Amino acid sequence: MAWIGVSLEGTILHGQQPSEGAIEALMNLMQHGHRVTIISDQIVPSPSEYRMAIKTHIEQFLQGLGIPFSDIWTGGFKPSFDIYIDSKAVNLDKDWNMALAQTNMMLSGI
Repeated sequence: MAWIGVSLEGTILHGQQPSEGAIEALMNLMQHGHRVTIISDQIVPSPSEYRMAIKTHIEQFLQGLGIPFSDIWTGGFKPSFDIYIDSKAVNLDKDWNMALAQTNMMLSGI
């Protein structure tokens, strides 16, 4: 099965609440046997003890909201996921013109 990384801030959560459909989508992925890793890079760089405390807080917070996940990643780099889901990602499918158009469209909303 696939290893799927999902960004926490702005993707799974909007503020302190789950994004619409996030819980159901993550549950579906996990029910199909995929490893779902939640990524939070808001605490990098920080001492490892601080990152571990924040990681524990994030785990408890997400569990309290009923958000399913396999694990939490708070490291300084993103592992080589099979798939990465992020609200700010631009997908490059060997077509730089399309990637540039999507980037410009996203920039117009900032």
